Amino acid sequence: MTDQTPNLVLPYIAAAQSQKHVTHNEAIRMLDAIVQVGVASRTLTAPPAAPTDGDRYIVPTGAMGAWAGAPAKIAAWQDGAWAFYMPRTGWLAWVAAEARLYVFNGTAWAAYASGISSVNPIALVGVNATADATNRLAVTSPATLLNHDGAGHQLKINKAATAQTASLLFQNGFSGRAEYGLTGDDNFHVKVSPNGTSWQEAMVVDSASAMTSVRALDSIQFTMVRDTARTITTPTPSGILMINEVHPTSSNAAIAGILCYDIGTTPALASLGLSSRIVNGGVGAFTGRTGTAGNVTLSVGVGVLNIENRSGGANPAQFCITFINGFRSLT
Repeated sequence: MTDQTPNLVLPYIAAAQSQKHVTHNEAIRMLDAIVQVGVASRTLTAPPAAPTDGDRYIVPTGAMGAWAGAPAKIAAWQDGAWAFYMPRTGWLAWVAAEARLYVFNGTAWAAYASGISSVNPIALVGVNATADATNRLAVTSPATLLNHDGAGHQLKINKAATAQTASLLFQNGFSGRAEYGLTGDDNFHVKVSPNGTSWQEAMVVDSASAMTSVRALDSIQFTMVRDTARTITTPTPSGILMINEVHPTSSNAAIAGILCYDIGTTPALASLGLSSRIVNGGVGAFTGRTGTAGNVTLSVGVGVLNIENRSGGANPAQFCITFINGFRSLT
């Protein structure tokens, strides 16, 4: 049997030893220094001039004076002198000057977090902030860096279903002011709000066609087979529309037109400039064979724009209509 404990190196009281209290008190003194270690600092390179009994420090490399030659050891001021204790691997020490926990890795003292290889899974993470059940990752910081690991880097925001939201929300005083992403469908939306309650869409990019609708300029692209009609809800009760049609088998590569529309209580459609095969049909609905064969005919009704394709050819005709003002929806 040795005369010291294997881990803390505390002295044993030997059998028939005289002055047993000396050995016992030495063990108690060591325990007082190295159990529940809390040191004042780990960066002082010279002992303090007037230490208080019980003060403890981690001795840094390059320390001078009474601490010279004791790097990484715990220096404790006890009974008017410095006592040094060599830590063992895994010892923890709270450094008051940094309000941080350190661990001895067998060679040096390292910040405790550096000894953790994974926190997966963990329920809440707060970085200089308090996470909660909704914001399970909370960060209070002047900036947040997401860096690559050897190549590129993606920030992924996933949602559970089409009707849900996957977006980035920008706030002022925790009240929403701007948002972009997939908000309520699979199209890409950009919208803004003056108060966090009422929102206005600035842009929508259709997920299927990549056609873009913006507040002042809105386009829709679609195909129509011969002798069919469809209804389009215009973005505003009145405005200007531009129509372009390309037929894959037509000898005429394209036809186009510019019209002024009003779909209010008294609908009206005025021609500003039309190709020979686009016809202003005025007011009323279409059946698919209402207008003249070989033409594309447009008309208006209360709240709607009507379009009929009789331009000919076996393949569907491709149309693009651009509204100058607001957004549209299809019916």
